[in-house]
This record gives sequence, structure tokens and C-alpha cells, in this order.
Amino acid sequence: MIWLLLSILLSASIVLIFRAFPHFNIHTGKAILINYATCLLLGNILLGENHLFQADIANQNWFYPALGMGVLFITVFSAMGFSARHAGASFTALASKMGLLLPVLTGVFLLGEPLRWNLLPGLLLTLAAIWLLTPEKPGEKHEKGWTLLILPLVFIGSGLGDTGLKLIQHHYLQHGPEIDTARSTTLIFGSAFVCGMFANLISRQSIVPSAREWLGGLVLGTVNYFSVYALLRALNSDGLPASFFFPVNNLGVVLLALLVSDLLYREKPDKRQKAGIGISLLAILLLSL
Repeated sequence: MIWLLLSILLSASIVLIFRAFPHFNIHTGKAILINYATCLLLGNILLGENHLFQADIANQNWFYPALGMGVLFITVFSAMGFSARHAGASFTALASKMGLLLPVLTGVFLLGEPLRWNLLPGLLLTLAAIWLLTPEKPGEKHEKGWTLLILPLVFIGSGLGDTGLKLIQHHYLQHGPEIDTARSTTLIFGSAFVCGMFANLISRQSIVPSAREWLGGLVLGTVNYFSVYALLRALNSDGLPASFFFPVNNLGVVLLALLVSDLLYREKPDKRQKAGIGISLLAILLLSL
């Protein structure tokens, strides 16, 4: 249970850190790169003699799935950073954690977990909540309408990320040595860092960070690394099915993010978004029954 609680605390902290970046004039993209470099370095330090820079690493059965997850991670992380800044930390957390439907569906249809009565109404409520939480029109600074798309993108991307982690845990880590959890987690972050560097080189954007961006990236990277590690450890140690674990985990993240966002940032939803918050919480509760 301790790993589940740590997963909730650390996952909520990621969205809140993103939300704080504009207040400290921290460029989100540069901080994300430093974040993944921090995760890669931290993971290898903690691995010690089991670090990734060994000849046998490519022979591990989780090697290529973890590489692919790195591409997805940096894409979703960038979307979350944009969303937290422009849509708010609480709405970003809601959209992110309602992505639980994808690992729940995966657990039922791919991993043989029992099909429960609450799946269809949970799906319908989740889709309704996403629609209500998304702004009716773009903000003044975003005439192209990115604010209309970002929350659904966070929803889908986060769900795919959770699904990928669940599949890796189920197929490659469940019966393997415990050290493989840390090694695969570190490889995912390393892959995300390389993809981010490659994307910056192609776009020819400046990647020279300021001191604030170094600090923000280091803090974000430390929290990010242990959030994924705690999630994988919780899935392994607690023995909970995906159809139960992800709803409970995500409900905790959403409630914590809502509370802190209101206390620190005074994020005040309109009537339409309040309805979306209520329906999203109901959907998560329903799916956790």
C-alpha cells in the first residue's frame, strides 16, 4: 500500500510543478529535457553495477518496448506541460487520470481480467466529463484552437502511457527479477531524453537552459523518476488488477491536485467545468467499484 500512496503523491506533484513553471519564468520544453536527463542519471546511479551501459542491455526482453515508451512519454509530458500552463493544473490532472479507461479496457480484453458491469457507464461518463472540461472556445492567446484539443490529447496520451506500463509489467516484469523494474524505468526515461534532443536538433531550437530551468528540471526529473518507479512497484508488490488499481490511483491524484490547485493557484472553474469535475470524479469512483 505504501507504493500506491507514493504513486498518488508523486504523480499529483508532477502536474503542480508544471503549473508553477510560469510563475518562475521557466521554459517548459527546456525543463522537460533536463528532467529526462536527470531521470537517466539518477536511475543509473541508483542501479549501481546494474546500470544500463552494459553489453547485455539490448538482450533484455523489455528493451524494445521500453524504448518505444520513451517516445510516448516525452510527447505526453510536453502536452501535460502545455495543458497545465494554459488549461490549469486541476483540469490537466483530471484529463490525465481519466485516461485510466485505456488500461482498464486493456486489462479486460487483453489480459483476461473479468468484465464488470460498471465499465460501459464509466466510459460514457468519462467522455462526457472530457467534453465538459474542455473550453467552449479558444483563449485570447490561442486563436488556432489548441486549448480545444489539448485536454483530449492529454487524456488519450496518458491512457496510452498507463496501458504501456501495465503491459510491460505484465509481460516482462511480473515474474522477472526486481532489478528489471528499475532498469526498464531508467531506459524509458533515457529514450525520452534522446527523442527530445533529436526533436530540438531538427527544429533548431536553442536548448541552452538558464539556472532556473536547470533547477526546475532537476526537481521535476527527481519526482518524475520515482513516480513511475512507484507505480511499477505498486503493480508488482500489491498484486492489484489493472481494473482496480488505476481507478483508485487516479482518483487519489485528481483529488490531491484539485485541493492543492485551489489552495495555491485559486483555479476557479466555470459552471460547465464544475459539472465536468463532478462527472469525472463520479466516473473514477464508478470504475473503482
